[in-house]
Amino acid sequence: MTKPIALRQRRGPWIAVALLLITVLTTVYAMLAVQSRRQLDADAARVTSEQQGVRYLRATTDLISELTRLRAQTVRNTVVNPGALQRAVVELDALDGREGQALGLGQRWPGLRPKVKQLMDDKPTGRQALDRYSEVLTLAVDMAAKVVRLAHLNGSTDSYGNYLADASFVQLPIVLTGANSVADQAYLGDKSGSTAVAIAVTRAQVAAAAAAIEAGLRVVTEAAGHAALIEPLDSFRDTVSRFGDTALAGTAGKKAVAAIAVQLQDASLNVADAMSIELDRLLKDTVRSLDRLRQQQMAMVIGGALVGLLFFWWAVPARERESGDDRDEEVGTQPIADIASLSVAMPEVDARELLATEELLRVGRGVRPRADDEELSDA
Repeated sequence: MTKPIALRQRRGPWIAVALLLITVLTTVYAMLAVQSRRQLDADAARVTSEQQGVRYLRATTDLISELTRLRAQTVRNTVVNPGALQRAVVELDALDGREGQALGLGQRWPGLRPKVKQLMDDKPTGRQALDRYSEVLTLAVDMAAKVVRLAHLNGSTDSYGNYLADASFVQLPIVLTGANSVADQAYLGDKSGSTAVAIAVTRAQVAAAAAAIEAGLRVVTEAAGHAALIEPLDSFRDTVSRFGDTALAGTAGKKAVAAIAVQLQDASLNVADAMSIELDRLLKDTVRSLDRLRQQQMAMVIGGALVGLLFFWWAVPARERESGDDRDEEVGTQPIADIASLSVAMPEVDARELLATEELLRVGRGVRPRADDEELSDA
């Protein structure tokens, strides 16, 4: 009778400890799962922002390219076709309406758009066109650099992605606009010292941006997908080299620089397109990786929940079985104790008396008197 009680006393604390341990482990596991899910959500939000930034920057690059072309046409007072520029403006309007607020651009494009529209309406020429288009182009290039920062395209842990974003949306616009600015200023033929200094500074900026693109490429030479950039970058480097070596003296030199500037603009756009495609591929791969991690996390959560339930099933039923066994032991021993106590209280009975009583009951109502005995009793 004391053995089950002692067994219960020994096993009870271990079951309580097991339940406490299971509860602690389940809590820690749940906290880690929540933290991991939050990190995945943050990474997904960052990638979404980067994809929005890439779409916005592609439209911005088109805007910069068309503004540069129109500047060259208006400086030379040739036929101007603003159709491509108008399409770029419409595309940016749509993108800014959908994603401008999410990117945190504020009034960047709404403030720049009226200036672009005013240029198309006023149709300036000559020096005035150079000055006004250059002002708007400076704002557009600054907007592109700001989008790169706001979309975190240059803050990724992937050095290849950082290089692609910086080269295609920060450095290439400088090359694109700078080369054409040199050609436009040379065309106007201003002999003042300030113009010569401006041309020299712009050429230096173009060379520095091209060198930054080259240096960044050497850093990520081993990156996957790098081969897709080799051909457009080779053409770009060759054109930049010829642009830097071409002299501006004389009419022939000015025409040569203008021709190379157009070629450099096309080469820059080809490189920007190739880099944008490569960057978009990297972001899509990142999205797929995050989806796989999210699925793995869900599987781990489900597996952890099943393991936790299994441990609870092991601990709780064992405790219930122990309690059930204890109740059975109590039910089995209690009647014996009651009968023993009753046996002590009951009076002792002789077995012979019980046998005589049983015999009387079996025969009838006892021993009847004979007829002679009745007569004697009557007398």
